[in-house]
Amino acid sequence: MKKTFTIFLLSFVFSFPVAAQEVESGPYATAKFISGDENVDKKSPADMGLDITLKDGWYTYWRMAGDNGLPPKFNWSGSTNVKEVDISWPAPSRFTLMDMHSFGYSNHVLLPLKVTPTNPAEPIKLDVKLDIVVCHEICVPESLHVTETDLMVDAETLKMARASLPSTENSDDLGITAAVLGKEALVITAYAKGGFHTDADVVIETPTPLLTVPPQILIDEKDADRAVLKVIAPAGMDLTKELFGKKATIVLMHGGKSLEREFGF
Repeated sequence: MKKTFTIFLLSFVFSFPVAAQEVESGPYATAKFISGDENVDKKSPADMGLDITLKDGWYTYWRMAGDNGLPPKFNWSGSTNVKEVDISWPAPSRFTLMDMHSFGYSNHVLLPLKVTPTNPAEPIKLDVKLDIVVCHEICVPESLHVTETDLMVDAETLKMARASLPSTENSDDLGITAAVLGKEALVITAYAKGGFHTDADVVIETPTPLLTVPPQILIDEKDADRAVLKVIAPAGMDLTKELFGKKATIVLMHGGKSLEREFGF
């Protein structure tokens, strides 16, 4: 009941008009575009980023918020000659409050963008109305209007942001070998060079948030680099009914590295 009420209340507040709706700087967050090239209008697709800075100590949500909160909403309709904006998401952090788990970013996040023009021969002008929820001791809505007048060229920062994104393939350092769906848990077999540490975490993105608790990590007795990560379902839930025939994106984070892979069940 607490979770349902929290989500309902936050949804109501989030939909209420706020004074900061048409500006790029609000009470709790500021945002600007970053370009990887001064001639961004002549690139197809254009390499850009949306840089969001939050008030110290505040956080905002990932593309799947978790047990409470709301993911960011992007309205690109004010853009010119823009066919598609592909957003890349850095690995999120976990935030826990009263046994509820949510996922997001504290203080600052740079979302890399690939912007595809409708007509590659014409310049693009990017414009977004960004609605986010920001939290500290309370959660409040923040609406920002970011245009290319707020554009800054910083190729090195954008390059570093892309390099830090979760890998989509197993590497020698970090990998997921299987994901097995059971009635009461999702069981993941994984490896990490040097063994799993206490900072290891798993975020499981499903069509609706189901598996939000931290994983139980069971180290292989014969190989310390390998482990079983078990994510328990809420009491009374049959995961096979909830996820059979569906897909889940698993984000594994360990030792400053991250891996994102999709599995079907």
